[in-house]
Amino acid sequence: MSKLYSSSAIYDTTIHKWSAINYYIRDLEEMKRYSQGANKLNTTLIIEPKDLSRDPGFVGTMTYRELEDYISLLQLQGSDELKLFLIEKHRRFANPFAVFLLTLIGVSLSSKKVRGGIGMNIGIGLILSFHIFYFPVCITILTQRNSGPMLAMWIPNILYSIIALVLYKMAPK
Repeated sequence: MSKLYSSSAIYDTTIHKWSAINYYIRDLEEMKRYSQGANKLNTTLIIEPKDLSRDPGFVGTMTYRELEDYISLLQLQGSDELKLFLIEKHRRFANPFAVFLLTLIGVSLSSKKVRGGIGMNIGIGLILSFHIFYFPVCITILTQRNSGPMLAMWIPNILYSIIALVLYKMAPK
């Protein structure tokens, strides 16, 4: 297995190939660096120039199937943006689950009648509603520590699932 390094690359639209200029190839198995003698190498990559100009914001407009296909393409390309798209993939399941959890917490808190009014329940509900702000913080911390995107998206839901179950068990039937 080897890796191609180049100071620049030019895409030739007539032959649909990339030309690597001032390149060298590193053999990853033997950890040796060797050059091919020439300063230009024509090569075929799975990437086209239009793939380099995509805005990461377009991920929200993709269907789930398109997102899966694009993630597969990014894996083949070895892109650094892969983690961003994997987070979006897991977010599409984690966010609806978070809505369910917050609803369960709200119902559990509102069913409990306390003397002196509902102020305490509203306060607890407001504190627990910070789940919305906890998501981005958790994503940032866990992705910087090279944890998986799936773990980053589901840890807040796991923690709030425990809180929701405890409050549900304590709620009057």
